[in-house]
Amino acid sequence: MLCGNSIKNVINEKHLGHYFSSTYNQTFNLINIENLIRDMKVRTNTIVTQFRPISWKSKTILFNSQCLSLYGCQIWRLDDPKIDELCTTWKVCCRRLLNLSQRTRSRFIHHIMDTPPILDIIMYRMLNFFITGLESEDTLISNIFKNTLLASTSYMRVNINKIIAHFNIDYHDIFSLNKNVLKKTLYNMKGKKRLAV
Repeated sequence: MLCGNSIKNVINEKHLGHYFSSTYNQTFNLINIENLIRDMKVRTNTIVTQFRPISWKSKTILFNSQCLSLYGCQIWRLDDPKIDELCTTWKVCCRRLLNLSQRTRSRFIHHIMDTPPILDIIMYRMLNFFITGLESEDTLISNIFKNTLLASTSYMRVNINKIIAHFNIDYHDIFSLNKNVLKKTLYNMKGKKRLAV
């Protein structure tokens, strides 16, 4: 009950294009990442077939703006094996989009696409979300984010540890980072041309 109204109990619910399921046991995440993977493939095929005559640069802009359903990725679990599958699918879709050989080295793809690798984008959004929480003027919110670093069962703590190791950031530095410093830090450490927000 909420405010005297009965809350409907459902197994699946669609919210902003994402399907949340209480029966999705294949991964740790509440959201069904398999749907995101399938959606990325379908959207990539649409661009390849319907926008064949346009330049590769225009295709990359379309792909980056229309094919990456990362809404809510700030609270995903990075230890979910489906995240690796999502990243692999992203590389496959990029090769298909640009008609690249399957032997094209993965480390070059994001440079051609003019975007960071999808895992870097996800991690950047997670870290930005976490820093925003730490800097909240509401002490309750700020304390919740601080406490996630202390709780041994917190998957946010697991995420943060993976992110700071990935970007080679000192653990104590996350308390002094803000959005602008974060972009500059990750730009310097990973040598990216830009970070997608």
